Amino acid sequence: MFAICHRLTQMVRMTEKSKATIRLATRGSKLALTQTQRVADAITRVRPDLEVELVTVTTAPDVHLDRPVTEFGNKGAFVFDLEDAIREGKADAAVHSMKDVPGDIPEDMAIVAVAERVDPRDALVSRTGKSLENLPPGAHIGTSSVRRAGQLLRLRPDLNIRSMRGNVDSRLRRLREGGFDGIIVAAAGMERLGISMDISENFSPEKMVPAAGQGMLCVEAPVDSKFSQLWSAIDIADESICAAAERAFIRVLGADCHSAAGCLCTLKGDRVVINGMVCSPDGKRFEAVEVSGKREEAEKLAEQAAEDILKRGGEEILRAPAQ
Repeated sequence: MFAICHRLTQMVRMTEKSKATIRLATRGSKLALTQTQRVADAITRVRPDLEVELVTVTTAPDVHLDRPVTEFGNKGAFVFDLEDAIREGKADAAVHSMKDVPGDIPEDMAIVAVAERVDPRDALVSRTGKSLENLPPGAHIGTSSVRRAGQLLRLRPDLNIRSMRGNVDSRLRRLREGGFDGIIVAAAGMERLGISMDISENFSPEKMVPAAGQGMLCVEAPVDSKFSQLWSAIDIADESICAAAERAFIRVLGADCHSAAGCLCTLKGDRVVINGMVCSPDGKRFEAVEVSGKREEAEKLAEQAAEDILKRGGEEILRAPAQ
């Protein structure tokens, strides 16, 4: 009997050792780890035979919070180090917030899956729980996004916009410590962390157009990834359509994740609605566009929308210096 039990134990250990592993690179913040775990869970649902390992990578902007993100490159500052982890054989793929991924990615990499999207809106968390309209004159608002800053100043020119970077937890802590009347965050991050109840106001897309890809998770992997079938299995077709359209809008504008430009693609049955905008950092110049059409033409419609904004002086607005 002992021999049989010993043999069974050996077989279990051999099975555990032989179980294939897929490694996902991720930033180390609580939100990034939570998001990557959601992708890991999606993988496990379709491939229970795979062991999923999270590989934490520290990016340069995460270390130097006192420096603007633009100092680390105009595009993909939060993506470069994760891509390097893949190239160095430390990971098989990386999980990103889609809004952090530049329109043009390296030739050896590809966005292989769009895993999910939750609330794409921007949100205000104020120290007193008040909405933007009810904040006092000259209220201090924390954000490092020129897109958010420009649209905020368009709504409330009296606001004092102050730079604030860091993960959601650190920004909320700084808000509680004083010095800020409110901060602007992605509603999606608050939702995934289970703290949506702390939001004072969610901004409708009509009030504040979100960043392209905001609220989406995506997987980046080598173009020759051995897990290509897996990526197809976890990709959500509707999300991929919207991601491609929003990224096309930004790409045609020549903008990046640090530009005052936003785009939101919404599917409604067999139709698609695309809202896009560009604004100056001070909010004084603003151009918006809305187009709709067949869902299979989403990317083409987004490109046309961007071209329309460029004809109306969009490039000049995008190049306007911060005040």
